[in-house]
Amino acid sequence: MSQKEEFLVQVAELYYQQDLNQQEIAKIFNISRPTVSRLLEEARKRKIVEIIIHSPIAKNYELSEAVREAYGLKNCIVIDSRAGYQETLKCCSTAAANFLHSVLESNLVLAVSWGSAITYLAQVLEPRVYNNVHVVQMVGCLAAGNPQQDGIEISMKIAQKLGAGYSNIFAPVFVNSELMAAHFLEEPRIVSTMEKINIADIAVMGIGSVGDRNSILSTTESVLPHEWKVLKEKGAQGHLLARMFDADGKEIPIPGKNAVSPPLDTLKKIRWTIGIAVSARKALAVKAAVRAGYINSLVIDSGLADALLKNN
Repeated sequence: MSQKEEFLVQVAELYYQQDLNQQEIAKIFNISRPTVSRLLEEARKRKIVEIIIHSPIAKNYELSEAVREAYGLKNCIVIDSRAGYQETLKCCSTAAANFLHSVLESNLVLAVSWGSAITYLAQVLEPRVYNNVHVVQMVGCLAAGNPQQDGIEISMKIAQKLGAGYSNIFAPVFVNSELMAAHFLEEPRIVSTMEKINIADIAVMGIGSVGDRNSILSTTESVLPHEWKVLKEKGAQGHLLARMFDADGKEIPIPGKNAVSPPLDTLKKIRWTIGIAVSARKALAVKAAVRAGYINSLVIDSGLADALLKNN
């Protein structure tokens, strides 16, 4: 072992085994605290120090970093795929719930969508009370299906776990004319909700792919098979906030259906936009959402991560 490596070992032992802080180590060796920080980083790079994190969820750190770098994300968490779509989605939603707690703090606005991923997140989110947090529903309500997967139930459940206030959009997810959509968006309670979405600090949502039979828009018959077909023909690849978009992130309207939700560009103003998605078949939708700037952090499974790297 070289003299430099021996020095790195001493610094690392003081920091990791004897619990001295960087300033204390700097005084011992008569060096600056930033120098200590650089030495610890070098010790990790040289494998003198190896950090093992015992997490209840199996995360693939190599894939996480590869996807984060390839797509310029603020953060990416990749979960090893499980046997079955729902089980994998539950694991991703649990990881997203844990990550949410790491960025959530008092005096913030948290915006949420609906669907299976966010339903699971609301179920597994660990109760923790914050001061002056507000939870806001981002999309109108679904016409049918499981009420637990709808925005009102989800925002209420998350708010209860966080000791937070909440606001809802008391309107259907789609209305049949732009005039009707404008009417709902002028309703005072919805105006108040939209104002909170506009100042949201964090948004958490599932990322939908066009025509996916597992999508809540399909299972509730909010979008019908022939409408998915038309959307695909027009180049639609994914959806967020019940709004369809193509490979460039440009919105593609559904004929006769106007979403009661904020414009997609609203997402670009939010500090943390966390997207949850599972399965390689969502690669094109996720890629488009990230490239357009709608999503800046991902929680995905390893199958989708591999597909994203191949399609980069």
